[in-house]
Amino acid sequence: MKSKFFKILALAAIPLMLSGCGNSYDQDKSMANKYDYSNNQLLANTDEHMNAMCCSISPLDNGKHYGKFEKIYGFCSVLEANVGQDTETVLHIKFNANSGKGKLVLVKPNSEVEVLAEVISEKDKEHFEGDVSAKCVQGVNKIKIVGENYGGSFEIYQPNGVIFNNINEVEVKY
Repeated sequence: MKSKFFKILALAAIPLMLSGCGNSYDQDKSMANKYDYSNNQLLANTDEHMNAMCCSISPLDNGKHYGKFEKIYGFCSVLEANVGQDTETVLHIKFNANSGKGKLVLVKPNSEVEVLAEVISEKDKEHFEGDVSAKCVQGVNKIKIVGENYGGSFEIYQPNGVIFNNINEVEVKY
């Protein structure tokens, strides 16, 4: 009788233990009706709104920042610059798409959204590398990664001095 009780208890406990595990990336249910890749108003007024699987964002040496995503649907803040006056800087960006589409945007305190680079996992559109001018206005300016089923990586380097700093290191593994 005792062993039958423990078997039933063990079988009942398994679904409870597994309910917190698994892949939280489900574009159809959790994000499709809440997010539009081109919705600049949502981008400007919300820090994070994403569904991600296996992502990491971290600083490298000398003002370089690196991010890698297995899959992201939505957006999150990557870097920010709190400037005392209107400032222009150059960012060297390397950006790749293995799947979906992604973009790096500059969100200014006045809610203006400027696309810095965009990649799409199609021939001749899956890679971007180059220098981009970022025109910041007084206040907190943020660089965000935006993805629609995006998988890939980016690297941002500030060759003329660091004004954008890491918001925080991010690592999500599902």
